[in-house]
Amino acid sequence: MRRHLFFLFVFILFVSLTNLMADSAKTYNQKIELAKKAIIKKRYTSAVVHLNSVLQQLKRIQIEHIEMFFPAKFQTFNRDEPEEDLNDMVSQHSESGVLYSSQYHNKTGGVLEINIVHRDPSISEFKTLVRNPHMAKNLDNTDVIKVNEKYYALEKYSEEDKYIERNIILNNETMLNFIVNGIEGRSFLDEICQKIDLKKIDRYLSSEL
Repeated sequence: MRRHLFFLFVFILFVSLTNLMADSAKTYNQKIELAKKAIIKKRYTSAVVHLNSVLQQLKRIQIEHIEMFFPAKFQTFNRDEPEEDLNDMVSQHSESGVLYSSQYHNKTGGVLEINIVHRDPSISEFKTLVRNPHMAKNLDNTDVIKVNEKYYALEKYSEEDKYIERNIILNNETMLNFIVNGIEGRSFLDEICQKIDLKKIDRYLSSEL
């Protein structure tokens, strides 16, 4: 009996999600049609309002998908709640910018920041340094390292300032950036990278972008 109830629950949940997705697609289409009509009538402000509404909803969905790749908690660090006001939609859909950004805090003042950067000029610069490690030696406290036995990264570390920044090159257009403040040593960031499936993130982003 319990087994039948379980499968019934799963079926109802599946139908509900399917209907929700269909309703969302219908809503997007309606708003896009309204934007088209506004453009034809040269009501450009109205068109921008409708399109921004669609972009905001799509960005929220994308953030939810990407967040699934990162735990809500790392040791004593908890992820901050996402901001309700998504003002940075422009960079989301421009030629370059931050696709995803989140922060974690602990009770002793430590901060962990995670960013996914796409089509930014800095990626090309970092790739050059990674391919030529001798050039990185000319930079203070900077090393080329390998993460999870697959991905190369440029790392800047200051033991005195308790600061570490690691830029992992996922592919030719995408980079995963970690910034840690207030934590001694590199082991904390090493553990984080081991818990995250970088290959899955790489595959997801490659199929999405």
